[in-house]
Amino acid sequence: MMTDDIERGLRARVVRRTPIAGGEVCVATRLDLADGRCVFAKQHPAPPPGFFAAEADGLEFLRVPNGPRVPAVVSATDDHLVLEWIPEGRRRDKGDFGTRLAALHRAGSGLVWGDSPQSTFLGILPLSGHGTKMCSWPSFWRTHRMLPIVDLARRQSRLSKSTQKRLEHHLDRLDDLLGHQPAPSRLHGDLWSGNRRVDVRGDSWIFDPSAQVGDREVDLAMMTLFGGFLQAELDAAVADAPLPSGWRDRRRAYQAFYLLVHVVLQGAHWGRQLDDTLSGLT
Repeated sequence: MMTDDIERGLRARVVRRTPIAGGEVCVATRLDLADGRCVFAKQHPAPPPGFFAAEADGLEFLRVPNGPRVPAVVSATDDHLVLEWIPEGRRRDKGDFGTRLAALHRAGSGLVWGDSPQSTFLGILPLSGHGTKMCSWPSFWRTHRMLPIVDLARRQSRLSKSTQKRLEHHLDRLDDLLGHQPAPSRLHGDLWSGNRRVDVRGDSWIFDPSAQVGDREVDLAMMTLFGGFLQAELDAAVADAPLPSGWRDRRRAYQAFYLLVHVVLQGAHWGRQLDDTLSGLT
């Protein structure tokens, strides 16, 4: 990991580097500095333009009153992102994460689909739709989320013919599936358990966002796709505004998008779970 640029940005010498496992996109490192600070640094061998700036903007977009805790951005350039270090604890969240997530989702008041940070990435994939106006939610989801990733997967020849047919049928049904007229919410956008850390005080922090405006159920779908969150946290996130009917099918619809992204980024073997999810829609 090249640290000259980081040292110049932080105006401090790096005295120790500790690799952090688990990152699928970037190289992550804990850096101990000569001035006593400890920071978290991310680099990528060939980041797309605006990649780290988008993450920095996304973290600020998620910083809302009474919302989940968000690490401070220390430095962001074309080559790296440096955040404050959050010491991990051994206890569970002290019980307010779901309530804080609900506060984040409510902070979408006055926003519309596409009113996200200037650029948004999911993994290394850029997401479109910034500045979209007067667009229904099903149309936004179809045009700016599903279709670009479907096209990528097709070009990679990673979809079976049966899965392609199910996807075509699924796209045709989105007006019915997603016609519940959700209020625009601020979303983390990639809220699996690896992007939440509980610190030594039992406070939850969120990071690695794909920050955007959308249906709050998108975050809930990702939280339940791979597990790692308590049912009590999910319940608290919707306690003040229960989900409208049809949420089970919508959850599968949103999970299908994330599984499709896994097909594109990680390989065709994710196609079987995608196919199962699509076939499970009523």
